[in-house]
Amino acid sequence: MRPPPPHSWFPFILAALTVSLLLVIVAWVGPEDDPIPASGDYEAVIVSRQDYEEDLEVILEAYAQGGDADLAYSSLVDMSVPSGYKDLHLDLVIVFGFLRTGDEVEGDARLDVLHQEYPWLP
Repeated sequence: MRPPPPHSWFPFILAALTVSLLLVIVAWVGPEDDPIPASGDYEAVIVSRQDYEEDLEVILEAYAQGGDADLAYSSLVDMSVPSGYKDLHLDLVIVFGFLRTGDEVEGDARLDVLHQEYPWLP
């Protein structure tokens, strides 16, 4: 009869190296240094409907005079929006997204629809 083979440490060493490698990867890829601020860490900006309409009028009139869709788009993206105008604002951002990419037919058609829905738009 043959004696049993000597006990091998290879599986244990392989398992330890695998766990160590996983720990290094988790530590390296771990959480960001700049976490998203908690809900109380920023100041909310409340805009009245009148202020929003005035700011929107300035942006749309500047676009009508100069035709700079990029400027109108970036101005719209940077605006604070009252809750009652969120749908209008999203539609305007989409319209100027079309206009700034050169799709003037689609942008102008959507802008005409918005003028019909919101007659106070300049």
